[in-house]
Amino acid sequence: MDIEKPKFETKEQINIGKIKEIIEVEVLPGCHKEPLIKKMREIANEKGKTVKAKFQDEEIVVEPEDQKE
Repeated sequence: MDIEKPKFETKEQINIGKIKEIIEVEVLPGCHKEPLIKKMREIANEKGKTVKAKFQDEEIVVEPEDQKE
């Protein structure tokens, strides 16, 4: 009777979900790219999560600087 097994699998899945947590930013019309990236970098470093935004036709992804080390 392996009733305990799913609990461990679930715990692992939750941890994986936390690592890949992404903050999506809504870009308002009239926003400039440079200040947007600067603000996204601030949010990424503050929260320790990847920040993603759709700027016009391109997708900008900013990783927190802590993870690069």
